[in-house]
Amino acid sequence: MHIMSPKASSVRCSATDSPSLSSNYDNVILYDGVCNFCNAWVDILLQIDTKKRFRFAALQSDTGKKCLEGVGKERDDISSVMLIKSRGGGSLEGYEKSDCIVEVVKELGIPGTGFVASTLAAAMPRPVKDGLYDTVARNRYNFMGKRTTFERINAGAEDGRFLND
Repeated sequence: MHIMSPKASSVRCSATDSPSLSSNYDNVILYDGVCNFCNAWVDILLQIDTKKRFRFAALQSDTGKKCLEGVGKERDDISSVMLIKSRGGGSLEGYEKSDCIVEVVKELGIPGTGFVASTLAAAMPRPVKDGLYDTVARNRYNFMGKRTTFERINAGAEDGRFLND
């Protein structure tokens, strides 16, 4: 069972649907592993997330597919980056599209950016924010191309922050 939150485009799923996920996958960013644009975004996050708040999994990986199912999405849905969070009561929540970007920026805790992200997010209607996101998502392979695999060459050097399996 999943419900949409009225405040954000997030999806919740109870742990009874996916018992092991809520304890294992908190603050996991799911990204399109074959997309060079998406991988560049992950590379930037790895540099600025000095407190190592986030872990990462390609949407195409087994972990990514489990997390998608854990929030009530289709296993093969690679249409949006997602932030997976573990919530009280054994549930998972997945922030997608523009809400994912805003949540990640807020959690990074870089002075001023959380306030700016929250202010911009509040000022822009969801259809505008998600419309901009969808435009970039539709063209992501045109911007920087595609890889043949979702595996990251340097994933082992990132202190276990990649959950691709």
